[in-house]
Amino acid sequence: NLLHDHVVIHWLVPDGPGRTRITCDWLFDPAVMAREDFDPMDAVEIFDIVNKQDWEVCQWTQLSMGSRAYKSGGVYVPVEQHIRAFADFVLERVG
Repeated sequence: NLLHDHVVIHWLVPDGPGRTRITCDWLFDPAVMAREDFDPMDAVEIFDIVNKQDWEVCQWTQLSMGSRAYKSGGVYVPVEQHIRAFADFVLERVG
């Protein structure tokens, strides 16, 4: 996530068929960090809320990946065409 004063990098690494390890890195400009009023907790707190919501969706998605409906890669809305293209690419390569 690219924001006006920082970047948040999410690393999602599969850790088995039913588990994913998630690491989040917050990167702030050194000039922002040098300010007396610098407090990263606003950024951390909002992302904590959003991330927990996203991860719950990911958990449900991961559980559903074993269903017949997911055999072709899942269902995507029009704004997710790039994600569908990537899923198709992976499915072609790994079968």
